[in-house]
Amino acid sequence: MLSTAVWAALWISPLLIGRLPPLTRLEPPARERALGAMARSRVYLLRQLLMLLKLVVGFCYGADPQVRAVIGYPRPPMSLMKVLKRDL
Repeated sequence: MLSTAVWAALWISPLLIGRLPPLTRLEPPARERALGAMARSRVYLLRQLLMLLKLVVGFCYGADPQVRAVIGYPRPPMSLMKVLKRDL
């Protein structure tokens, strides 16, 4: 599903603002307009694909050690296995 979300953002969002795809050939302001048009689309699936893409990108951004240090997160995240072992 993630690959579908990336594909839609790259190839469908420019069409929503009347530009030719892919998204990567557009200037940054046009990219923002295209992704904004996808977010406001009447087509539920397009909106949800963009939301999935934003969610994954946000998780990846928040997992970056440099980002975590800047926001003041004091330690690396605990792995799920450590949490499960601790709670047993």
